[in-house]
Amino acid sequence: MKTWATRTTAVCLLLALLLTAIPRASAKQYTDVTRSALPEYFDAINYVTDNGIMNGVSTSSFSPNEMVTRAMFITTLYRYAGSPSSFAAVSFTDISSSHYAYNAVKWGVKYNIVTGTTTTTFSPDEQVTREQAMTFLWRYLKNYVGGTPYYYGSISGCGDYSSIYDYARTPMYWAVSNAIIFASGSSKLLYPKAGVYRKELALWITRYGCNVDGIRFGKDNFSFTNTASSFLSPENKRFLISSEHYSRLLRMAGDNEIANIDSQIGGQWGGVCYGMSLSAVLDKKGINAFNENFEKNCKTMYSIKKPSITNTQHIMVRDFQDTTVTVSKTESTINYHQLVRNIWSRMSFKEIWLNNGNTLAPFINDLRKYGIAVVSFSYGDTKPLPGHAIVVYGMPRGNTSGGYDIRFYDPNATAEKTLTISADLKSINIPHNGKTVSAAVICYYVDFYSFMALDVDGDYNLSAASEYNDAETVWLGLDSRGKYEITNANGEALRYNEYSYDGDMDVLKTHVMVNGYDPDIVYLCVPVSDYYNVSISENGNLLHTIWNSSDFSMITGTGIENITISRYNIQMTGKTSDYEVRYFKDNPDKRIVIIDGSVEESFEIAQSGQDDLLTIDCDAPYKCAIKKLLGDVLTEQTCNGGEAITVSATNAILKRAWEE
Repeated sequence: MKTWATRTTAVCLLLALLLTAIPRASAKQYTDVTRSALPEYFDAINYVTDNGIMNGVSTSSFSPNEMVTRAMFITTLYRYAGSPSSFAAVSFTDISSSHYAYNAVKWGVKYNIVTGTTTTTFSPDEQVTREQAMTFLWRYLKNYVGGTPYYYGSISGCGDYSSIYDYARTPMYWAVSNAIIFASGSSKLLYPKAGVYRKELALWITRYGCNVDGIRFGKDNFSFTNTASSFLSPENKRFLISSEHYSRLLRMAGDNEIANIDSQIGGQWGGVCYGMSLSAVLDKKGINAFNENFEKNCKTMYSIKKPSITNTQHIMVRDFQDTTVTVSKTESTINYHQLVRNIWSRMSFKEIWLNNGNTLAPFINDLRKYGIAVVSFSYGDTKPLPGHAIVVYGMPRGNTSGGYDIRFYDPNATAEKTLTISADLKSINIPHNGKTVSAAVICYYVDFYSFMALDVDGDYNLSAASEYNDAETVWLGLDSRGKYEITNANGEALRYNEYSYDGDMDVLKTHVMVNGYDPDIVYLCVPVSDYYNVSISENGNLLHTIWNSSDFSMITGTGIENITISRYNIQMTGKTSDYEVRYFKDNPDKRIVIIDGSVEESFEIAQSGQDDLLTIDCDAPYKCAIKKLLGDVLTEQTCNGGEAITVSATNAILKRAWEE
């Protein structure tokens, strides 16, 4: 039988935390993260938060100026990699299987990204230095991704070059070459022995993602292409866009720009290459959270379904001109970003007229500094010149002809492509629709700060409109390692497996609770239902439910196979289930009921209507207690089983049913 007393402090602290509503993980929940205070780091913190790569140190604090430990760094890199399940056996004495970084360390050791500080210790709480951090990133690229590091220029002229340990000189050189870190001041200092702030880790991971990985096909690109069959707008013979998006365009545009926008909306649909390119980059840089905010249950950009098809993932909105026509929020947002290009007064762009003999040197230099760009190009000799838009990323790499090769994402294609710049920097050849074209003019964006005024989901990447209020939602807390199948009273299904989920049940918000607990708890906010049926097939040792941000239950244990749960009833079945149930209905004295024991088959708790009386029915012996939340036990009783008892949490009374 499980003893609940040994976990009282830890679990009750968690329960107290759950008494407040849990927001979707976003930087807005952090009181110490604002754009004005952290202008260089703000979008990067958005990116790592939106994508579950870094969590706060609490629900209200990111602690941007806290130093990063070895455990924090390898965990962040592990999550960026997608939390792979490929591990080495480790026997470090200072990091147990219950440590939050345990899997990350096993993964890092397997790919020689990290090693122990000795043969028997990992030193998880030791601070990481800048040179160690760059070494870990460099090894990740070489050993896990299998990439070839790119180097440019030299760092030997940096004022503190001689203080860099030999093992870290190449990784530091690589990091500067790829604009992950920069030398500082007139002495060009790299500060290799300095510690790493959490805000810096967020920034470096985001820069690595843009400057080295770029658009990862199968993750960061759209799965559909820029063709008429992918969208509803072509068959409607105009751009479909929501009132919210159209109103935002009008607020930002001047009179001539509005006329151009209206003309394009009502004109012939000619593709949305610019809208798709801009959407991908803004998501990659953390300025938008596209797949989280504009679709349901989409973990990556690539998982977004084609807007032209009917799919339960789509969030549908009404067209601003004809409210009888609906369009997915994805298509409306892509159209919005396509139309944004008409608002020239709000955007900082650069042009190079190659047909006038201008050089591409500024473009090369900007790409080396910023790492990723949206590029529009025009080509041909007949006016008006045809054009296209792409996402260019990574460092320009020298080729055998003395020019440069640069990778890019083409919304018209499904695989990565490479463009070529000539040795004299006077021409750029781009594969396009089955042929190679030479651009006459390029217009590009590398500094996306000017897009803030046009940001469609706000500074903190929160969805502009919510379909549900708190009273219409329930939070389900799941064992992060588990495999669950959940159905609601409407027959809608949700499947969860190790941080991933799918199905036709809406997941409105997500949150991951780490804080040293084993395991991590993944909270999914779903529409309220009369009941939920939860089947657990692998490693799922818990189920938490939070109703209306106040009432909740926590079920933990082993051998649990199925739970049917509503606000007033819990039924649990399994094979030799070793369980603990904590049941809280909001009451003035903050008292909670705790039941624990072992049962061969089934167990049930039922609340009498909507009052505070519980009826507990279990054939096997169990212990029942009432205690104050974060306080002392008020009363407890051991029951033999086979007898129903009634519990009143509000009045701290335990009565056998037949004694009433």
